[in-house]
Amino acid sequence: ENEDAKINETIKKFRIPLDSNHFLLRVLNEGSAVLVSPDNKELWDETADIRETLGSPFFAVVPLRTLEKPQGVIIVDNLVTKKPITESDLELLRAVANHASFAIERSKLTEELQKSYQELEKAYAELRENQEKLVLAEKLSAVGTIAAQIAHEIRNPIVAIGGFARAILRDYDLDENLREKLEIILEETQKIERTIQDALDFSKFSEPEKSLCEIGKTIQDVIIFFEPEIAEKKITVTYEIADDIPKFEYDEQLIRQVLINLFRNSISVLGEGGKIGIKAYKEGEYCWIEFSDNGPGIPEGVGDKIFQPFFTTKPTGTGLGLSISAQIIEAHKGEIWYKNNPVGGVTFYIRLPLKSDEKKGDNK
Repeated sequence: ENEDAKINETIKKFRIPLDSNHFLLRVLNEGSAVLVSPDNKELWDETADIRETLGSPFFAVVPLRTLEKPQGVIIVDNLVTKKPITESDLELLRAVANHASFAIERSKLTEELQKSYQELEKAYAELRENQEKLVLAEKLSAVGTIAAQIAHEIRNPIVAIGGFARAILRDYDLDENLREKLEIILEETQKIERTIQDALDFSKFSEPEKSLCEIGKTIQDVIIFFEPEIAEKKITVTYEIADDIPKFEYDEQLIRQVLINLFRNSISVLGEGGKIGIKAYKEGEYCWIEFSDNGPGIPEGVGDKIFQPFFTTKPTGTGLGLSISAQIIEAHKGEIWYKNNPVGGVTFYIRLPLKSDEKKGDNK
């Protein structure tokens, strides 16, 4: 280690202007190895500063050159061995220099190849992302085009069919076989109604119409809305609303839609005896909502794709529910994300600002 330190200190002493006619620069540019000894009076005098720096009267210099340009020099002396540097030593030094130059060249080529590969990978990723965006844009355009047609041509008859099925189930004493068939009709019409509503919500999304609302009441209203399905599947729903959450401005209808989408997703994957938990609390300048269930959770590797339009992990559904939810939360200057629970299930986190940045009369 001491020898290495001495060598490093010696190297630091060499400070040669690149535009000078210094001996080492000439060796580098001319490309020939040189042995310095008292026998060559001219070189001996010219290299006095080098000998003084090295502390040795004998030394040899071999240039390091690649195909592109000179890279440096190798300097050897006999300070330790005190043996004379011979022509055979110089030849060996040339061989070492050639190998070192080749290694430098190969290293640079490898570095350039790696850089080119990374740039190619980046370009490919951007191309793939742009292609996905183009496909998505085409899908969104298609949704917008057919949404109005769906509303008029399909929605009204489906609502009528579902209404009649509910009425018959409620008002008539039916045998078990016929009741089961009507329940299937009702269930399927509800699926179609939800699909139509998702498409309409996504295609007709507008900026939130905020008013002063109470988040606890919004959550309780959504729980009441799902009471029949909760009771049917014997799902346990618990909720905790912190007392210190003030009323704040948000679009109640849209935030209710977010919670409805989360409830639908949970209920669809929970079996009998499943659990849903909701917490709302104030932290800093934000209202936090945590929505948890003990279902199967989100598959690994899905990441933020779950909030992309038309992406779904379920065999049925439009893949628009969470995309709409993310769109709504973003429009409120908030955030939504999820984490799978260590003991199973998933928790969605929603963060909404308690103070709106918008001023009354501001049409931005």
